[in-house]
Amino acid sequence: MLERAQPRGRERPTLERTTDAILAPLYYRAVFTNEPLTSGWAYDLVSHLLSDENGAATAPDSASDSLLAD
Repeated sequence: MLERAQPRGRERPTLERTTDAILAPLYYRAVFTNEPLTSGWAYDLVSHLLSDENGAATAPDSASDSLLAD
């Protein structure tokens, strides 16, 4: 996705921005809440990080699948 975005003038997110947008929420949810880590939620985190002024794409059909099994 990042390589396809470069010809359109999009820049790669920095490590700090990626950590703030993806790793921090994942860690927080896993350690401090009882909320499930779903693929749809993770997809939304990545979409928000990589979104442009036109908004993000819709989540895949498997969005309700849990990333972590109980």
